[in-house]
Amino acid sequence: MSSLTIVNDKVIEFYKKYPNVDFETMNLCMVDMLEKIMTSSSDQISKSLSSQILNQLHETKNMVHHVQDFFTSQKQNQFDGRMAQFKTQIMGEIQDALSIAQDKDRTNIAKSIQEPLIHSLGERLNELLRDSNKPVENGIKQSLHECENRIQTRFQSLESSSNEQKTSYLKMESEVQGFLQKYKSSSSDKGKYAENQLEQVVYDLFPLGSLEKTAGDKQSGDFILSRQDAPTILLENKLYESKTIPYKEVEKFVRDCEARNCHGIMLSQHMPIFGRSNFQWEMHKGLVLLYVSNVNFDPIKIRIAVNMIDSLVQNKQLFQQSGGDNEDVNEGENNNCSLISNDVLDVIYQEYKTFEQQKENMHVLVRDQNKKLRDQIELLQMNSLTKYLETLYASTKTSSAKCKKCGRVFGGRYPNKALSKHKCDVLPKSDVPIISIETNHTKDK
Repeated sequence: MSSLTIVNDKVIEFYKKYPNVDFETMNLCMVDMLEKIMTSSSDQISKSLSSQILNQLHETKNMVHHVQDFFTSQKQNQFDGRMAQFKTQIMGEIQDALSIAQDKDRTNIAKSIQEPLIHSLGERLNELLRDSNKPVENGIKQSLHECENRIQTRFQSLESSSNEQKTSYLKMESEVQGFLQKYKSSSSDKGKYAENQLEQVVYDLFPLGSLEKTAGDKQSGDFILSRQDAPTILLENKLYESKTIPYKEVEKFVRDCEARNCHGIMLSQHMPIFGRSNFQWEMHKGLVLLYVSNVNFDPIKIRIAVNMIDSLVQNKQLFQQSGGDNEDVNEGENNNCSLISNDVLDVIYQEYKTFEQQKENMHVLVRDQNKKLRDQIELLQMNSLTKYLETLYASTKTSSAKCKKCGRVFGGRYPNKALSKHKCDVLPKSDVPIISIETNHTKDK
C-alpha cells in the first residue's frame, strides 16, 4: 500500500487548527472534483476556460476560509452537510463552466475548420472543373473552327454566285434598256412587240387552231386564224396610242380581207377606230368585218369577237341578202327572186364609193368657198363713217364689242354673239375697291 507525505507547513497547520476536518475526506472531495474537471476538459481548452477555472478556484478558496470560520462555531454534522452542499454546488458550476467553454471551443473550432475547408474545397472543385472542361472546350474550339471554315467556304461560293448574278442582271438590264429605248423610238418595234403579245393571247384562246403570222406578207393583215369546222378569220392589230385609227387603215383592212377572201377582225388596242363604234360589224362582198376598240389584249374581248364572226357566218339569210355565195339556196327560191351577180355588185360598190368621195369633196369645197366669201364680206367696212354717224344719230346696232378681261375687240355683223362665244384665258385681277370722285366746276356769271 503506497502512502503520500505532506510537508507543506500551511497544510499541516490547517489540519492542526481544524482537527475535526478529516484529511482523507477532504482529499477525496478534491480528487473527485479534479477528476471531473480532468475528464470533462480536452486538449482544446482555451485560455478563457483556464481563467474561469482559476476564478472558481479562488472562489473555492474563499469559501474554504468561510468554512474554516464556520467549523469553528458549528458541529461536525453541520459541517458535513455544508460540505456536501458545497461539493454539489461547486461541481454544478464547474460543469456549467466546462459546457460553456466546450460550446465556445466547438464554435471557434468549427469556424477555424470551416473557412479553410471551404476554400480548399472551392480550389479543388475549380481544378476538377478546369480538368473536366478541357475536353469540352477543345471540342467546342474545334467545332467552331470547322464551322468557321464551312461558313467561309460557303461565303466565297455565295460571293462568286452573287458576282455572276450581278453580271447577268447588268447584262439583262442593258438588254432591257436597249429594248425599251428601241421600243420608244421605233414604231415598227412597237408593232412587233404588240404582234407577239397578241399571238400569245390567241394561242391560249384557241390551242387547237392554227395561227399563221402574215404581218410581213402583202395584203394579208397580221394573222390568219384557221380552225376546224369554223370560218377562217383575218386579224388586224393596231397599236395607236395618241390618236384615233385613221380611215386609211380601215380601207387597208377591207382590202386585205377582200384579197384573202376571208372574214376579218380589226383590233385597236388603245384607241377608237374612225367611223366605227365598238364591236360594230359590216358585210363586204359576203365577208363579215368586225371592229373592236380599246382591246388592251383582253382575251375575253377577243373571244367575243371571234364568237360573233362564227354566229354571223352561220346566218345564211344574211349572206343571201349581202350578195354572198348562194350554193345552199334551192332552185325553187331562185325562180321566185331576182338576184344580182357579184360582178355587178362590185361595180355598184365602186360607183358608190366614188359617189361618196365626190360628195365629201363637194362638202369641203363648199365649206372653203363659204369661208372665203364670209371673209371677203367682212372686209367691207366703213369704220370712220360709222363712228361719225354714231355721234349724230342713235343706232340700235352695235358695231363692236370688247372683252373686259383681255381687251380683244370683236366686230362684224354680230359682235355680241362673237363675244359670248369668246373664251378668255386671262385670269381676272383680284377685286380691288376703287373710289372715283367727280367734281363739277361752275363759273359765276
